[in-house]
Amino acid sequence: MGFGEYIAADATGKTSAAGVWVAGNGSDLSAGVTVAAGSGVAAAAAINADLVAEDTRLAGLPSLTSTPETPRQGITAAVIGRAAA
Repeated sequence: MGFGEYIAADATGKTSAAGVWVAGNGSDLSAGVTVAAGSGVAAAAAINADLVAEDTRLAGLPSLTSTPETPRQGITAAVIGRAAA
C-alpha cells in the first residue's frame, strides 16, 4: 500500500543532489512526529558538519579528521598559528 512519494536520502537526510538534505515525512512517509523530529535533528547536525568542513577547506586549514599523518595537535597548532598571524 503506497502512501505517496518520498525523497531518497541517507541516514542523515543527505540526498543525491549536492547540498540538499531532507527530513521528516519528506524521506519517511510513515514517520510519526517523534521520528520526524529526530530526523530533523540528524539532518541539522549533518548540515552543520558539512558547512564546517567546507569553511575549513576554504580557509586552507587541515582537515579536522584525525589521522596518524595529521594528529589533532597539528591541526590546533595550524589554527592557532593562523589566528596569531
